[in-house]
Amino acid sequence: MSPIITGVMITGILFLVFIVFIFLVVRRRKRIFFYYACMALFMAGIAGAWTGYKLLKKSYHKVREVLGPRSGIQIYTAIFEEPGSSCLQVINQKDQTVPRLDCCIFLECYTCPEEMKRIVARHPYEVKTLMLSDTTAFRLSYGPQPEWWKPTTLGDNMKMLLFTESSNRELTLFLNKDSTHMFYCDMAD
Repeated sequence: MSPIITGVMITGILFLVFIVFIFLVVRRRKRIFFYYACMALFMAGIAGAWTGYKLLKKSYHKVREVLGPRSGIQIYTAIFEEPGSSCLQVINQKDQTVPRLDCCIFLECYTCPEEMKRIVARHPYEVKTLMLSDTTAFRLSYGPQPEWWKPTTLGDNMKMLLFTESSNRELTLFLNKDSTHMFYCDMAD
């Protein structure tokens, strides 16, 4: 049996003992039953506090698991659904920890062209071909970008795909010419 269930049972039994002694104090008017009642209530309080501590400790670890930082694959799956093949490798990620305060989700991934086609088919992106000399196109106008965010490493003739869902959501995807390396930014405000 789990320690929490055992603690709840012991606390409950001690509290029932307290109630019985209080009943005896009222019925028989003996002071000794009052002392027993106080002792049972004190022990029930200790058992209840211990049980509460164990419950909080266990629930804290469960909540921390759920609300902890997501891995790169978890972020990728949340955005693009389950990868269609096993060729995906998330190199760098920066999650939007606090919505509205953190503007963006950033990803750097290596994948195969088939997976890239699946991703691109999800939205009607506006496509631009960029040269390395066009450095202004690589800086996004919103939020601080991570140190590793360097789409220029993709080389010449890279593609920039842009999809604006609303004034509060913009998806930007930088691809190298063979569609195996990408930088992705999901701006949601």
